[in-house]
Amino acid sequence: MFNASACRIVSKIQRNLRQFCTQRTKKLGFGITPVNGHIIYTWNRGSGWDSGKVVESPYINLHVNAGVLHYGLSCFEGLKAFEAKNGKHYICNPRANAARMQEGAERLVMPQVPEEIFMIAVRETVKINREHIPAYKTGGALYIRPLLFASGPMLPLKAPSSYSFMVTVTPVGNYFSGSEEGISAAVVDLDRAAPRGTGHVKAAGNYASDMYGLELARQAGCDTSLYLDAKYNRYIEEFSVANFVGIKDGVYVTPKTESVLPSLTNKMLMELARNEGIRVSERQIDFEEEIADFSEVAGSGTAVVLSPISRIRREGQDHKFGKLSVLADLRDRLVRIQRGEEADIFNWMEPVMSDVSVYENAATVLPKRDLPEHESSIIDEPVNERSGIIQLHKVEGYRQKPVRRRGALAKAGLRGFRYSAAPKTKPPL
Repeated sequence: MFNASACRIVSKIQRNLRQFCTQRTKKLGFGITPVNGHIIYTWNRGSGWDSGKVVESPYINLHVNAGVLHYGLSCFEGLKAFEAKNGKHYICNPRANAARMQEGAERLVMPQVPEEIFMIAVRETVKINREHIPAYKTGGALYIRPLLFASGPMLPLKAPSSYSFMVTVTPVGNYFSGSEEGISAAVVDLDRAAPRGTGHVKAAGNYASDMYGLELARQAGCDTSLYLDAKYNRYIEEFSVANFVGIKDGVYVTPKTESVLPSLTNKMLMELARNEGIRVSERQIDFEEEIADFSEVAGSGTAVVLSPISRIRREGQDHKFGKLSVLADLRDRLVRIQRGEEADIFNWMEPVMSDVSVYENAATVLPKRDLPEHESSIIDEPVNERSGIIQLHKVEGYRQKPVRRRGALAKAGLRGFRYSAAPKTKPPL
């Protein structure tokens, strides 16, 4: 029987759809927007990963001694879903993010998230929040944040008995608002990550340590921070939230170092450059000896895509750079692929398929909604009325059979499926 918890979520979708035209076309920044819900899986020692849940509330319940709170045991990913020119939706390169999160989990001694679970969680989270994907003409995207963390309690520095993997989304625009003319960076006298440390994985603590660096950069009158290597304080490492990329004598140059997270966006741009016959050089970059020779400099990452750097300040001296040209062409080509304006010969874009999903296609509630048709459904059971949590299907598959809707659901035109019950699991501590 379709109960109160699921009804609340359907009502939420309908309420969001009434605001659909405004939300999907408004100017976007880079912040948190309320959405329909997120997906969470829990790993327990002895039983492994559970079947996953859809959770409406944006809040989570954790033990006060959870490992993530006290020891920072957490790594995350960032990727985006786009609306293409033809109105269909695509996720950019999610399998690469799944592999990178597995590397982070291994480094932090956390259970790896199987690619299958990662892909299901990402796809289903996008599907239940479809109406929040910014319209094609806005140039925005649905930012997807997979997060793996130690949710179980731990006092000694010893692996806890439970971990959680969740995927949240929010619609976004440009990370650096108004950055087309370029932003400024300051070389900060700090070390963000050391050789043989955790700089090469997306550990949460790496970003916490950058907060002070960002503050120093702002005190120097700049927008973001730039780090040099920890050993010699000589070679360029990375910007605050982005890889360093530049054009020097027509060559695409980016640092080669084991203490920097390899940006997947940077990797795609390098592949595009090679495809267009541009030489790519991954190597050490001596700041003092080479920085003046770069004609173009930018920061590359999922959040920023490719953000122009107009100047870099070090010890009161400014190094200025021209507008992006070669890099702008590469960025524009990547964006065209992401938005379905150019053929994806690299197989980066994963379609948000129109197969059975967590929720009914809400376009039947608002037929004028500007979305492609897709066959989706609402999970009918089991639902925990007290927690508002809906049980997802088993990873290895699930059975379904049509069920008849009554009352308000029937009037709304919602069709549904009854799913085979997944094993009962407890919510994370």
